[in-house]
Amino acid sequence: MAHRGHDTHRFRTPLILCCLLVAGACGGDRDAGSLRHKLSVKSTDNGIEVTSPDGTVKISGNDKSGRIKIADGRTGEIDMRYRRDSLAPGFPPDIPIYRPAAVKMSQCFQGRNAVASLATSDNVTKVAQFYRDRLASDGFTPGNEVHLRDLVLLRGVKDSVTLNISLKKNETETLINLAMTEARP
Repeated sequence: MAHRGHDTHRFRTPLILCCLLVAGACGGDRDAGSLRHKLSVKSTDNGIEVTSPDGTVKISGNDKSGRIKIADGRTGEIDMRYRRDSLAPGFPPDIPIYRPAAVKMSQCFQGRNAVASLATSDNVTKVAQFYRDRLASDGFTPGNEVHLRDLVLLRGVKDSVTLNISLKKNETETLINLAMTEARP
């Protein structure tokens, strides 16, 4: 496994720290040293996989994609997926994705909750018009639009979800940040 050393190591350290924090939060007064020996950590073809002793917490992935799954009898299951450079599996299809744009990062979790960061060489005015049109045509009720210097904030609400869109021009591209949240019943 030494041939994947740099990429695996870059992901392994934060992953293990995250697992220790999760396990520590769930474990009361157990010390981190004893937890480290109880967590199952293994290398797979897709990166690293860490599992809690009872199997209720599972974190897997690499530097491009990952998944955190927590099965808790009290609050139900929490499932979060992350992907760099593309849309994560399960990303809500009703979030409009501007084309041409490169996906930088995306996450989806618990139903239709999701975030994504994109970048395009098109100007903010063109991208803002795309999102105004798509919010209306996709059944979102547009909220107030805010302009702050080179930042445009758009918002739409549909059924139980809110979609927030921020657009910002930097030196070479327009950055698009999308965040959809679903109201809990």
